[in-house]
Amino acid sequence: MTLHFLAERSPGDASCRDLAGLASHNPFNTAAYAAVRSAAGAEPWLLAVCRDKQLIAGCYGFLQRGRLTSRFEVHSLPKLEQATPFWAGLVKLCREQRVAELKINSFGSIDTQIPKLDRELGRRARREYCLDLTAPSLWQALSSNHKRNIKRGKKAGLTLVQCGEAEAAEAHAQAIGQSMRRREARGEHVSTAAEASPFLALMAQGAGQLFQAKVEGRVMSSLLVLRAEKGAYYHSAGSVPEGMALGAAHFLVSGVAELLRDEGLEVFNLGGADASEEGLARFKAGFGAHPIDLEAARFAVCSPMQRVIFAAMHAVGSRL
Repeated sequence: MTLHFLAERSPGDASCRDLAGLASHNPFNTAAYAAVRSAAGAEPWLLAVCRDKQLIAGCYGFLQRGRLTSRFEVHSLPKLEQATPFWAGLVKLCREQRVAELKINSFGSIDTQIPKLDRELGRRARREYCLDLTAPSLWQALSSNHKRNIKRGKKAGLTLVQCGEAEAAEAHAQAIGQSMRRREARGEHVSTAAEASPFLALMAQGAGQLFQAKVEGRVMSSLLVLRAEKGAYYHSAGSVPEGMALGAAHFLVSGVAELLRDEGLEVFNLGGADASEEGLARFKAGFGAHPIDLEAARFAVCSPMQRVIFAAMHAVGSRL
């Protein structure tokens, strides 16, 4: 039977349920996540490959409209066969919507490669780390360093708390800021700015859950995870200096993984770490998580005149 490309603007409940059912482990395929992006000003689109009227692969795309140019972004690319009409349909959609830049990412994706398209602006390899929560022995491959830190955290009296209040989101943002400043001091190129509002938005829509490791009521480490029916994704995390000394981050991730497993989830994706982030990669791999090699890419899909405008804006922005 013939495959065809489907692009549905502001998809309805039935379409959202169908999409979520295609990838029950992927929090980026949930209606709650799309609602968060919509509330932030992005126009959600359901992008899918269909056989007759049945979706066989799909994801959300988000259109950000500007006065001169617009950007279309796919956060989590589905696994696709190269012969599907997905890519031709997506490029055509972008041109119809006068999109200047198409940005493809692979958060929560599974073994996905991005084909070579015309006018590629950049491409980078990335790697994520997935923890199988269905394994008979969850911590069989836990590193000795992680075991020591988890034991240290328990001995220090750390407790694991699920949070939903604005104050907890503020503490989460502050912990991330402190972690980023430590990484910046080590020579890594990272942003040290973190605001609580995006985290609150994810929590308010039910797209994310916030967990914190505390001692005597003080936050030592904080972790926000995105949720799907059968999977979770490590969205953001941070620790204060005292928490680092107590092994709070290791205690927190291991405790959250056990909670998710007990709730019946099957996969905990610990997120990505770039090649320059060796410490972060060791931290995530140390839980026994399986590495998945992925890609991200950017393309210009606009008219020649729009490309000139976009290139000028991009050059100005890179100097700011």
